[in-house]
Amino acid sequence: MTRTCCRCGMDLPPEQFQRVNKGHGRSDGLSSDCRGCRAEQKREARKRQADAKGRTYRTRAEVQADAKERRRLEREARKGGVKVVDHTDPERVRQITDRKRERRHADPVYREAMNQLKRERYAVIGPRYLKDRALVAERDGWVCAICHGEVTRADWSLDHVVPLSEGGLHTIDNVVLAHKRCNSWRGAGRFDIEGAGA
Repeated sequence: MTRTCCRCGMDLPPEQFQRVNKGHGRSDGLSSDCRGCRAEQKREARKRQADAKGRTYRTRAEVQADAKERRRLEREARKGGVKVVDHTDPERVRQITDRKRERRHADPVYREAMNQLKRERYAVIGPRYLKDRALVAERDGWVCAICHGEVTRADWSLDHVVPLSEGGLHTIDNVVLAHKRCNSWRGAGRFDIEGAGA
């Protein structure tokens, strides 16, 4: 026994049709269109949503393939004792930035917590940060101590070798140059300065 899909017109077995609530399909409780046509319709809807937001649509298989390749590269890098920092994808960076900005605007508690952390950091570091950053950049040759990539003034920051939270001081000997995203990605904790800086 077969039935005909209302979209593609193919005669298919009942297993190829999705069960739906009464009134949303035919009298036998199956959808009018086959599973393949429904999946295609969902893909088209997701593509339209991505185009409306100015983003690139990728299928689940493409996302999974990219994640698998990224994990493989990270495994190889860990064998060599190197951490992989992927912050070169502008689309991914924009998504993270937009998400943080939306949360800051929507959640006043989160916004105040972030502002308080920033005030505490600057209270410890003081007004020397900008001058120190320029000195450290010249000392380290404008090279990120985490990913060893080139650093520009648009994305430079200082990473503390012994964190301020663990009693480290903001001194030239206790900081290295790093990309803002590398610094954020690495998180808290002591930094192995071997091979970094001068």
